[in-house]
Amino acid sequence: MPIQLTGVAGKQYGLIKPPVKPKLTMDDDEDDTPKKKPMSQIAHIYNMEAQAHGARKLKEAQEQQAAILAEDPNAFSYDDVYDDIKEKREILKGEKASKQKNMAPKYRESILARAKEREREQEIIYDRKVRKETEAEGDTYGDKEKFVTAAYKRKLIEDKQWEEKEAKRLALEEDPTRKKDLSGFYNSFYSAAIGAQKVAEKQQEEAKAEEKADKEKEMRRNEERERENKRREEDRHRDRRDDDRHRDRRDDDRHRSSRDDDRRRDDDRRRERETDRSRDRSRESDRRRDEPRHDARRGDQTKRTEEKREEKREEKKEEKKEEREEKKEEKKEEKEEKKEEVPVLSRRNNEEAVEAAKRRAAERRAAAKAAQG
Repeated sequence: MPIQLTGVAGKQYGLIKPPVKPKLTMDDDEDDTPKKKPMSQIAHIYNMEAQAHGARKLKEAQEQQAAILAEDPNAFSYDDVYDDIKEKREILKGEKASKQKNMAPKYRESILARAKEREREQEIIYDRKVRKETEAEGDTYGDKEKFVTAAYKRKLIEDKQWEEKEAKRLALEEDPTRKKDLSGFYNSFYSAAIGAQKVAEKQQEEAKAEEKADKEKEMRRNEERERENKRREEDRHRDRRDDDRHRDRRDDDRHRSSRDDDRRRDDDRRRERETDRSRDRSRESDRRRDEPRHDARRGDQTKRTEEKREEKREEKKEEKKEEREEKKEEKKEEKEEKKEEVPVLSRRNNEEAVEAAKRRAAERRAAAKAAQG
């Protein structure tokens, strides 16, 4: 039977532990600062301040409007006075247009004249530069014909006249007795500065022109050198091709001649072989034709050869026999000589005895041969 636990309602049973206060961590937003006001209270304060500021601005605007109306009652009636304002604007616009129409240009003529003078100066400077470049190129193109047109001659005359007039004008401007104010004094400073600047610019232009002329000369010299090198290279390649062509032709001729020689030798060998074959055929035919006679002659020759061989064998036998007999006789004579030798007192006597014995033996051999023959 299970146990049933019963108790009074609202009463806590078991282990009773007091509640633990949670510890603060690094992520907690709480600090020791006092508590902030709620957002609703802050919004109410802002609204109150805004209403007060608006009331002040409205009061200031009303005061300004009252002051303006006190000075001009029609200040805010723009629609009533718009036609008058528009009419005044049209009148002012027409007066301004008439003034601009009747106004003559103040500096246009002087500016145009000065522009023409500068244009003429630039043309003269350019012509001088071209003339210098032409003179610098005189060494290169000195032998060429030069053509000058009538228009160019006329232009040169006009430029010379303008230079003379400009020189006179400058002389008059520089004369202090002809000037009524200080414009010449200030213009002298301006002219000095501009003149120095022009001189510097002119020097720079001349330096640039000289540098350009030097560069052009160097470029022409390099181009001529390149053309000369190219021409030499082409000549060298042409000579090499000609040499190769001649060499190939010589090789072809040599190979052709060698082939001709080989063909000629082959023909000679073929003719020799044909000649040898024809000679062999003729010899074979002659041999067949003369074979019976040759056989008879060969038989006689064979017999004679056999007889000669037999005679030679007999002669050899006789010679060997004679040699044996001679040896026997010599041995016999030696024995006899030994028996006949007597003691001698001196070596000279012994030699004489030996010589005498040899002579006797030779005489006996000669006698024996004579008897056999």
